[in-house]
Parts: sequence; C-alpha cells; structure tokens
Amino acid sequence: PSSEPSKMPSATPSHAPSKMPSEFPSLAPSSEPSLIPSAFPTYVPSAGPSRSPSLQPSLAPSSKPSLMPSSVPSVSSMPSLVPTVGEALIACSSGKCVERTPIGDPVTIVVPVESIYGIRCCADSQLNAAFVAANSQCPGLWVSSRDIDGECVRETTYHNGLSVCQSLGAR
Repeated sequence: PSSEPSKMPSATPSHAPSKMPSEFPSLAPSSEPSLIPSAFPTYVPSAGPSRSPSLQPSLAPSSKPSLMPSSVPSVSSMPSLVPTVGEALIACSSGKCVERTPIGDPVTIVVPVESIYGIRCCADSQLNAAFVAANSQCPGLWVSSRDIDGECVRETTYHNGLSVCQSLGAR
C-alpha cells in the first residue's frame, strides 16, 4: 500500500489492503455488501431494519426485543397450533361436538371464546364427590362437569368455564 491516500479510488480492490482504518471514511454506504464479514463489527445497532430479511432465523431470541409490534404482520405457510387472542381450543368428548370438528381431527377444535359449550373440569385427584375417574385411556385423571353447587354446566363460555374449574381447584 502507498503511504498517502489516493485522490481517486482504484477501479479494482487492492490485493494488499491497508492495516489501519481510513482517516476519512466514505460518507455514503457502498452499493454492495462486503463479501467478507468485518473483523471489527460495530456495537451500535443500525437505526432501521435491513431492506431484506435474513435467509436464516437467529438461533437465539433477541436480548432486546422491539417495544412496538410490526406495522406489517408476518405471513406464515404453517398456521399456529396455539389459538390466538379471542379463541380457545376445546376438546370434544360428546357425539354432538365431534360432528362439528374438522375431518381428520375428531377431538379438538378452535372456537371463539364466546362460543357456548358444556365443560369438563380436569384434576389429578378426586377434588370432591362430583369428580369421577376418567376413562382407561387417561389413568390418574379425574373429571367433573359440575360447578361448586353441584349443577351440571352444559352451556357456558370459555372464560366462565375456566372460572368454574379454577374455583374447584381444577383446570
């Protein structure tokens, strides 16, 4: 390398780049990214996101997640298996419920939380006389469809049903 900076940049990169950073860095970013990662990356994050997403997701979550949600939702080719806010996953055990579930899944369905269904509270022990042992496919599980007053809960919303089960010490 020369001892003095050139007046005009060269058309091709040097085969022996300088060892010290330039005293006068360029004012505008280059039009192409570097092919070799910097040995001295910046520790200050950029002011905005990159124009194109990474080809591979990060292996670890961010230590400083954004405080504001994205203005544009992400699009996924795989739907979530977890219900979104305003929805609940219900498990069906009656013939009437099974008829409403999608083909291929006769057990569960995602419904709005304000939908009306009967409930079955579950526990790992018999919490009161209304709890009975579940079928042989679920050993150690106790179930009840009755509230704290012993009334069968046949028509309620998700949140009310959750409240009934929690008041019994069940889930």
